[in-house]
Order: sequence, then structure tokens, then C-alpha cells
Amino acid sequence: MADADDIREQMKNIRRGMGAEVKGLVQGAQQLSDWRYHVRKHPWACVGSAFLLGLFAAPKRRAAGRAELEKLMAQFHESNPAGSAQPSHGLLMKVLGIAGPIAARGAAQFVANRFGGAKQAPSEDDPRDTTFEQVSKPR
Repeated sequence: MADADDIREQMKNIRRGMGAEVKGLVQGAQQLSDWRYHVRKHPWACVGSAFLLGLFAAPKRRAAGRAELEKLMAQFHESNPAGSAQPSHGLLMKVLGIAGPIAARGAAQFVANRFGGAKQAPSEDDPRDTTFEQVSKPR
């Protein structure tokens, strides 16, 4: 009977330790599936893995062959005969094309204000023609 009691005691100890072991296994599995844990422990390995994943996930660029380039050039010359291509203007010309009309409008407004004739008589209702003393005077 001593053997049976020893076996029972061993089984009781195994059952007691089993709960802790299962809890440890669950925590280990949760830790292994947590990506933040891996990034904290191995940041450079994660960066390298992300880089390699990006290289494999991105589509490859197709190298254009010489025949394909010649075909595209021929199509371009057919659709755009010589002489009809407009020369490309630089960045300065584009900026002047945008700023020119704005500057012309401003100059015209300046000339109109400067030489436009007699100024209208100020009205009493116009708040732009009041002075500080008029505004600060109690009514």
C-alpha cells in the first residue's frame, strides 16, 4: 500500500503544479503573439524584416527594352510632327506667366488711385474718415 500512497502523493503534486504550468504556457503564447514585445526586444531585426517584406511585396519594375523605346519614339514622332513641338519654357517664364497679370492689375489700380481724378468728399457716415478724437469723444 505504500506504493499506492506514493503514487497518490505524486499525482497530487502533479495536479498542483499543472495549474501554474498551464498559466505559464498561456502567458508565453500571448507574449509570442504580441508584436510589440518583439519590436521592443529586437528592434533592428523587425526593421530589417519590414524592409525585406516591402522589397518582396512591391512589384518589380520592368526594364524597357530598346525595341520598345524605339516603338514609343516612333509613335511620338507620328503624333507630334517636327515643327509643331513647342519649346519648353523654363521655370522663370512660368512664374512670370502667373505673376505678370497680378502685377499688371496692381499697377493699373495704383495709376487709377494716383491719377484718377478728384477724391470724393468724405461723408459723415463713413467710419474710415473719422479721427481718434471723434471716436473717443463721449456722446
